[in-house]
Amino acid sequence: MTTMPLATLETWRQRGRPQPERVREDPEAAVRTLRRLAALGPFSEIAMQLESEGVRKFVDPFDALHAAIERKRQAVVAAHPPGPPA
Repeated sequence: MTTMPLATLETWRQRGRPQPERVREDPEAAVRTLRRLAALGPFSEIAMQLESEGVRKFVDPFDALHAAIERKRQAVVAAHPPGPPA
């Protein structure tokens, strides 16, 4: 089981390139990447936006799941109303 959103998984499959040793092999490349990120705006704001978008990708499906469960619960209750105690 994975909690990764399908869109994220598909994007990773298409374009992901794991490079776990990259920072050690070429620390200057890491510095250049951080500088490019800094040029986009304050890193903390970018990180907060990415975090917020990432959380939303979990919250929306979770809320949809809860709504679907509630609809099914209501259908079961409607089909089997409580009667007098046996």
